[in-house]
This record gives sequence, C-alpha cells and structure tokens, in this order.
Amino acid sequence: MTTNISLAGKVALVTGGGRGIGKGIAKRFAEAGANVVIASRKLENLEATAQELAGLPGRVIPIACHVGRLDQIENLIHETESQLGPVDILVNNSATNLGQGPALEVTDEMLDKMVEINIKAAIRLVRLTVSQNDRAWKRIDHQHQFGRRCESSTTRIALQFHESRPDHDDTRLGSRIQSARPCAAMPLLPV
Repeated sequence: MTTNISLAGKVALVTGGGRGIGKGIAKRFAEAGANVVIASRKLENLEATAQELAGLPGRVIPIACHVGRLDQIENLIHETESQLGPVDILVNNSATNLGQGPALEVTDEMLDKMVEINIKAAIRLVRLTVSQNDRAWKRIDHQHQFGRRCESSTTRIALQFHESRPDHDDTRLGSRIQSARPCAAMPLLPV
C-alpha cells in the first residue's frame, strides 16, 4: 500500500509493534518515511518484523521492552532517543487481558498486572516522551481493543478518561493525545 503523506524526519514509537495491529501501524509509518521503533517483550518477533519492513523508506528498529516494568520503559525511551532522536509519534498499543475465565475468578494480582500494563505503562510513556521533547509537533495514540471481559474494558475506560482531560492538548508543547479504536476498523489517518 502506498501513502500520500510524508513523515520523513519523524520518529515514531509503537509498543506492541512486532505483530498484529502494532505491526500494521509501524508498517504504515515506515512507508510514509518515519523512522520507527517497535517494542514488545519478544525480541525475536520484533527482529522478524524489522527484517520484513527493511525495504521501506523509514528505518524500523526493534527494541525489547516489557511495558509493565518502569526501568525497561525508561531504557526504551533512552535507546530510542540515542538512536533516532526525540519521539514525535507515540502509539501505545501494548495491552493484556489476564482474566480469561469467570469475572469472579480474577485475582487482585491479575487485575494489578492489567492496570500496570494497560494504564500505568501508557501514562508513563506519555510522561517520558512529552517531558523529554518540547518541540512543536507530537502525536500520541492509545490503541484500545475493548474486549468482552469487564476487567479489560475497565482498564481501557480508565485510560480513556485520563486522555480525555482538557489539559492533554498541551499548546506549550504542541502535543495532542487521542484514542483510536481499531476494532471499529478505523483507517490510519494522516497526522
């Protein structure tokens, strides 16, 4: 697929970028000329995706990162900025849904892990990328995949509430935070 927008000179970071929706987003960004860091826990998946996308105009760099661990998120931002410069586009695509059985069987530990990955990680990434970059262009997308499980949907709703606050369009930094819901078959729109 060809694109008629140019993201040349932009740096995109896509969590969960090794497969599925994240891989598709990374591909579109690289097709448009952005240099893209793809991140997830499994380096082998990321390396395979980076190799597959190697012929595109933008570079694709794989960096292993468990978004549920603050030290790994900090390292992800550090490595991204060291290799490519400040992040212009952040796509929070990593998520988990551990409660696959009956709702009453979801433990506190399972719920804590979902909150850590689905909410805290996304907010931490936003905080680390925006605070490190006061340039006039930035876009942050949270990818929501609402499931049938109440625990998973609850964490997505909490993140949606966080991003709906009016101060998330920060004119001082030129940043904009928005949501995309891929299950609604939304096309990737120009930034």
